Amino acid sequence: MHQKQSLMAIIPPLPRAAVVQACIKSSHLWQLFHHYRLQTNMRVQPEGQDFIRWLEQLGNNTLPTLHDHLRSNLIQIPPECITTTLDDLLENIFGDMHAGNVLNKAILTPLNEDCHLINGRILNRINNPEINYLGINDIISDDPEERNLYPIEFLNSLTPSGFPQHTLKLKQ
Repeated sequence: MHQKQSLMAIIPPLPRAAVVQACIKSSHLWQLFHHYRLQTNMRVQPEGQDFIRWLEQLGNNTLPTLHDHLRSNLIQIPPECITTTLDDLLENIFGDMHAGNVLNKAILTPLNEDCHLINGRILNRINNPEINYLGINDIISDDPEERNLYPIEFLNSLTPSGFPQHTLKLKQ
């Protein structure tokens, strides 16, 4: 079973109070954040039972396979799960693109690069002014040689899991 845990900021060894103070929850901006939690368990709704069975069979590799003259081990995907383009997917999930329409919907993806691509497409479809916030990256070292090992441009290009890109683009 997966347990949620909080990760502390990565900063030089300091007393715990200083580490906690460096966290976003200690920021004056924290009060401006909205906290969302998934509330509907889609797996227990009666209309989703067929899809649940299909997912279980897919995960257990027990779906009936199809064969054609070129390939074997093909499976049939339900039509409601098929989309041909990312734009079609966004249209099916979000419909009319305005900020209020995207608040309670999500597309889950395991890869950061896909997440950034999808978020960028959604932002481009919302006709509101864009506000950009830049992250601050710095090497904390007194050794100039060590500081030169990691150019700021390189640090700004990193997108570790759970962190926003260096340029955080927001629209209301």
